[in-house]
Parts: sequence; structure tokens; C-alpha cells
Amino acid sequence: MVRLEVAVLTVASRRARPDDAAALVLDACRQRRTTPQRLLAELARMQQLPGHGLLVQIVSDPCGAAVQVATVLRARSWPGLPTACGPECPIGLGNAANLD
Repeated sequence: MVRLEVAVLTVASRRARPDDAAALVLDACRQRRTTPQRLLAELARMQQLPGHGLLVQIVSDPCGAAVQVATVLRARSWPGLPTACGPECPIGLGNAANLD
């Protein structure tokens, strides 16, 4: 049997977009299925996980990650706004041409 924390982190690491990974991790915590402390403890054991640094950042600062996800999702839904993210993108999208 796989522990919930391992499953959440493994699936989040396979998400194509950082905001999708953040949404998955934050949702697991929001639903009180796990805690940031448990996720961080598991991340310490899963050093080779793809996107490890991003996941540590998301779990370490869940409020900041939630704001970033909400900002990206809101920006994607506003008509007429560009979908590109500059080199200083807060969630690591770089110069992505399109967030979709």
C-alpha cells in the first residue's frame, strides 16, 4: 500500500504545469488529508523526485503557492491579457509562450 503523501507528491511531480502541481498539493492539505509537515518529511526522503525543488517551495509556503496559482488561473481567464509569463515568473514558467 502506498502512503497518501507519497502518492500526492508522485502525481504532483508528473504534472506538466507547476500550477497544476501546486493545486494538487494544496488541495490535499486543504481537505485535511495530509499536512505540510508530513509532505515535507516525505520530500526529505524523496530527494530524486522530479520537480523536488518546486514541490518543497509549494509545501513550505502554501499561502504563497495558493496566491500564485490563483493569480495564474485568474490571468488565464481574463480576456485580452497576454498568456506569456516573463523570465521572472513566480511559479517557474519562464518565457512560456502559452499557459494553456
